[in-house]
Amino acid sequence: MKRLIKILIMLLFSMIVISCEKPKCIKLNPQGYGLINTDYVGIATLAYNSCTPYNVNELTLEKYRLPSLWAIVDSSILSNLETVETLEGIFYAKYLNIGPKQFTVEVLDENIKYRSEDIDDLYIWLETEANVKWYCEQVKLGNVYFNTINNIKYDVVIREPIVDMVNITWEGKNDSLPNFSDYFTEFDSVLINQIFNRAYSNIQNTNP
Repeated sequence: MKRLIKILIMLLFSMIVISCEKPKCIKLNPQGYGLINTDYVGIATLAYNSCTPYNVNELTLEKYRLPSLWAIVDSSILSNLETVETLEGIFYAKYLNIGPKQFTVEVLDENIKYRSEDIDDLYIWLETEANVKWYCEQVKLGNVYFNTINNIKYDVVIREPIVDMVNITWEGKNDSLPNFSDYFTEFDSVLINQIFNRAYSNIQNTNP
C-alpha cells in the first residue's frame, strides 16, 4: 500500500512539474519571394518567435534587379554586342541567359519584354513566387550573362543584378502583424505586403 501511495505521489509531482514548464519557443526565419515593382524582385525574411506570435521585430528585404535595369548596355561595348534600342534611346542586350534559359528582348512602345522558348514574358512569369525564387538563385550563382543568338557567352561585365539587403529591427511588442510596406516606401506597397505575408504564411508548427 505504501509503495502504491509513493508511486501515485511521484506521478502527481511529475504532472505538476510538466504543467509548470514553459512552452518551448520555436524560432523561425520564414521567407517570401515576389516582385516589388516593375524593375525589382525581392526576398522577404521575418524573425519569428512562436511564444509571441505577432511579435515580429525584425524584417529583412533582399533586392534584385530585373533585366530592365541590368541588361542596359553601355555605349563602350555597343560595337561588340547585338542590341535593341528603345524609343527613349536606351540600348538593351538583345540576347541574355538566366540559368539555362536564353531570352530575347522585344521592344513594345516604350517598354521591353524578355521572352524564351517556354516563357512568353519574364515579368509576368515572375508573378509566381516559385519562379522568383528560381530567378534569385540563378542571380546569386552568377548565372546571368549576355550572349549571341547562337548562345555564345559575351565576356563583358553586366550591371550588378544584386542590389543590397535592408535589415530593420525595432523594440516593443505587436498585437498584430505590422504594415510591412511602411518600412519600404520606395517600392509598391501592395507587392511589399504580399511578399512579407507570403513569408508569414510559410510558418509552420508555431503554436506553443
